[in-house]
Amino acid sequence: MAYCNQDTALLLNGNIKFTTKLFSEIAKSNTNKSFVISAFSVLTPLAQLSLGAEGGTHDELLTAIGLPNDQSTKSAFTDMKTKLGSLKGAELRMANRIYVTEKYSVSKDYAAMTRQIFDSEVTSADFTQPEKTATEINKWVEDHTNHRIKNLVDPKDLQDIVVILVNSIYFQSAWQTPFPKVSTMEQNFHVTNHKTVKVPMMRKFSQYKYVNSEELNSAIIELPYVGNNSALYIILPNDVEGITQLKDKLKNTSILENALQEMQLVHIEVQIPRFTIETRIDLKKTLPHVGVEKIFKIEESNLSKIVNGRSNNLYVGQASQKAFVEVNEEGTAAGAANEFKLLLTSPLVQKYFIADRPFVFDIRINNAPMFRGIYTAT
Repeated sequence: MAYCNQDTALLLNGNIKFTTKLFSEIAKSNTNKSFVISAFSVLTPLAQLSLGAEGGTHDELLTAIGLPNDQSTKSAFTDMKTKLGSLKGAELRMANRIYVTEKYSVSKDYAAMTRQIFDSEVTSADFTQPEKTATEINKWVEDHTNHRIKNLVDPKDLQDIVVILVNSIYFQSAWQTPFPKVSTMEQNFHVTNHKTVKVPMMRKFSQYKYVNSEELNSAIIELPYVGNNSALYIILPNDVEGITQLKDKLKNTSILENALQEMQLVHIEVQIPRFTIETRIDLKKTLPHVGVEKIFKIEESNLSKIVNGRSNNLYVGQASQKAFVEVNEEGTAAGAANEFKLLLTSPLVQKYFIADRPFVFDIRINNAPMFRGIYTAT
């Protein structure tokens, strides 16, 4: 990312680590399936909660987001809000809400602070009317994701709830150079060495940043969006069944980041599938596996600064994310700190990048991962 203060640098590093952990955890339960997540949009409500937490709950949340104290949290997210709000050529909408049962009175100071820092809201909800409240929440999410994400919350999930986290993120941008629709054809996609399916494969010959990483045993292509602030990265294993090995290697955050620094501009023919993925994640089940668990335990959660008066039984009863990504000839729609000089290879030799087997993808804004997923054609 362009120049950022020390706190923002810590947050960006924390986002990379959190993305890696969450991706690895979700991949365990989505073996051989396509999925997409946005770890950054999970970090945001966790940061909100940290400013309303005390004791061990507070410390655990700070560790998760990778920041040392509340002042750093306020500084980093204020700076990120400014940077993400000034994107050129892309649309990024982030919306987060914390719903608290009407049994408690939300602190006006806390509500004002989260509104100022995160453009977010803390609002009261009547969980005794789950159908009505679920409809309100789902409409809010749909409105903030260009109607891409629907029915995030199920009424049955709102029974006996005290606090619920709702987060949404929506990204849409056109390719810097679109794929010609006339070139898209049905082609073979090798799910495994023994299973092949037909997928619509887009094709384009152009100049793109590319590297074949020996450490990852994978080729990486950068497909930039309009404005040069954002791009889709595809990490393609060299072997048809290399996705399992790649997922394991990506647990080391530095390997991918180092590989991205080695990319060079080359003339290359790119073939990638046209695809759409939607994934619902139960964060209440997943987050404890990546170090965030106290907020879900009534006997351990301490979120007393969110409400007026002291409360030792305020805890998060439900947290989920529904992420969406669509990649087509025009560009990408998705819902749910380094600049480096472009280098030309010499001589200019035509290369091929044919994504006809399972791969990992990142959507990054100013090199910060906003979405990560796997495409398997299943």
